[in-house]
Amino acid sequence: MGELKKFFQERIKVNNSNIILKEKENSMFNDLVVILDDCNKDFKIDWEYTISFDGFKKYIDENGIKKYQLILDKEGNKNEDSKTLVAARKMNIKNVIEDDSQNHIGIQIADMLAGIISKFIKMLEEDLAYKNIKEATSKKLLSKEWFSINSNQFVLYKKMYKIITQMNNSWFKSYSGIYADNLVQFLSLLNYFNRYESFQDYRETSLERHPEFYNTLVITTLEDYFSTMSFKLPINPITENDGIFYNQRGAKCYIDWTKHDFLEIPSTESGRIYNVLSVGFFGKMEQPNITVEDNNQVECYLLPLELLNWTIDCVGFSSIGSNVFPSQVKFGVINNQYYAEII
Repeated sequence: MGELKKFFQERIKVNNSNIILKEKENSMFNDLVVILDDCNKDFKIDWEYTISFDGFKKYIDENGIKKYQLILDKEGNKNEDSKTLVAARKMNIKNVIEDDSQNHIGIQIADMLAGIISKFIKMLEEDLAYKNIKEATSKKLLSKEWFSINSNQFVLYKKMYKIITQMNNSWFKSYSGIYADNLVQFLSLLNYFNRYESFQDYRETSLERHPEFYNTLVITTLEDYFSTMSFKLPINPITENDGIFYNQRGAKCYIDWTKHDFLEIPSTESGRIYNVLSVGFFGKMEQPNITVEDNNQVECYLLPLELLNWTIDCVGFSSIGSNVFPSQVKFGVINNQYYAEII
């Protein structure tokens, strides 16, 4: 404990040389020092397997899967239940057994996929890790070698993106808790390559700029992830109907956003006041939407395209840390034009 505390205190001093870049990190390190001051020295570190099966339960519930058999790769002593099997039973997983992976092609495929993902994550972590104290006060980018690829490798990245992120897509397809930085970095890498329509489009961006663009994508994705994690409303899937999910404010949303109703806006100058929790877009800024709370019910509605620029401004303020919502907003019509006014 003493060594950890000393390490964080030293890091805080070093980071003060570039406090603009390291302000959030220093805040976290200060919190860790306080926690370590109150920590018991006598503790054991043991791997916790139940979180995986908690995620599995949520996945099958989300997809309405009632009949299944879960086969785990046998680990440990032959005549003893493995820790994974014990954890599965602890989480009340039914129809679970363990067997040698050589007897099941599905387990072998899962092993290969998990191995590929874990190797990518480890390589990304190693390349982005600070090698010394001096380096730790500077901006760290992924090396250019990651982006020096040929057309076949580009196609392979796009196929990996489809398999890992698009196939069998569900809210609980992945379940990593708060320790998700490395996973987000990996998924962002796949997402980055997939954003280019063709290898020719990809080559039009210089090799020097790719690391910077990728870094921006990772930071944005991590901010969105931790914003979701920190939100207090429960986010649970609706299992009765397909194509439905909950947004960060807990409102039911349709993947086919055309099923949503438009917000009721009176055709008067006096308008109507709503308790607005958030605004955003369906698709790539295709359709503005709004989440409001009324009589303890949280609902998502469409906004008229005339309020597109207002929505863009609100989202822009939020992206730079100015939390506009929740707020009271008056909507109405003046001279045949919709208006929105934050009160």
